[in-house]
Amino acid sequence: MSFDDRQRLGRYEVLEEIGRGAMGVVYLAQDPLIGRQVAVKVFRVGFNASDDELHNLYARFIREAQSAGILSHPNIVTVHDVAQADGDTPAFIAMEFVEGQTLKEMLDSPEPIPRDRAVRLVTQVARALEYAHSMGVVHRDIKPGNILITPDDKVKITDFGIALVNAANITNHGQVLGPPNYMAPEAIEDDEVDHRADLVSLGVALYELLTRHKPFEGRNMTQVTHRIVYEAFTPLVEYVRDLPPALGNVVERALEKKPERRFQSAHEMAAALEQGRGGRDLSSRNGRDQRRALSHISSGYAVGPPACRPAACLPARLRQLVPAGDAGGQCTLLVAGCRDCCRSIDGLLSCSPGCPL
Repeated sequence: MSFDDRQRLGRYEVLEEIGRGAMGVVYLAQDPLIGRQVAVKVFRVGFNASDDELHNLYARFIREAQSAGILSHPNIVTVHDVAQADGDTPAFIAMEFVEGQTLKEMLDSPEPIPRDRAVRLVTQVARALEYAHSMGVVHRDIKPGNILITPDDKVKITDFGIALVNAANITNHGQVLGPPNYMAPEAIEDDEVDHRADLVSLGVALYELLTRHKPFEGRNMTQVTHRIVYEAFTPLVEYVRDLPPALGNVVERALEKKPERRFQSAHEMAAALEQGRGGRDLSSRNGRDQRRALSHISSGYAVGPPACRPAACLPARLRQLVPAGDAGGQCTLLVAGCRDCCRSIDGLLSCSPGCPL
């Protein structure tokens, strides 16, 4: 089914085709009710698709609308509307129209990508994933083609078609999801997948931005998947010589084979990236104390051993959650912005040397 100028999908006035993929075609359209342009993704597959394939693809299409539809974040493409197939009108999703390019197009361009810009872009993706994961949504298809970059360098994640929503899985066991280059080892082995698989995919994208190469390259999919599951990634030093150790450690930790050895949250990865830009390392073992302190902040609690006493200038929201100790307490909680009784360490709560925390 094709659309000429000024034809409609529901209330949306179709302007032009702007893209197509495995599940359909994307049109630029006008919403006449509020006068804004939207991207309308129409469900359409080839006539040679089997009934099972058609069912799975349609379920994936609806899953994209459901998973992205519950999310509202500045770095995630907003879904405005969804319509089921009705007579001659196909199923479609109306979503935010984003001008710009994909991260894949940026990587395919010969233009150099400054390291600081690459880190800023990946940090934005991590912040968006932090939010999505907090809402129970695991994307599972993070790759450069699904990351949009606006002209002012704002990131927008799109295509939640194979997302997990509150652990619900619409795919069959044994079915490969997404391009293997960006998959976590557990996804390739058909093991249980959680939010930490998204961090592997993002780590691959970061590696690619820093080197213009993929970390696990091979002549075919079999070689690539074998390397992802069993072999170490190609050392960064083979492609870049002056990479700050902190950024190298972020990549290394994101690409760990075992989920428990990776960053345990997108928040943690974003924080390590931000600190790495400033020359501090929160991803390596040397940064474990700072990571612990950061995790306390991210959960809303300032946690210390029983002997800890809150500093007088600690914000009230945190002060009441810190156990008060006796006069012999050795732990001093530090917070950015304190002038008198605390030292500031880049916005992190931290403890003085010797604290058992």
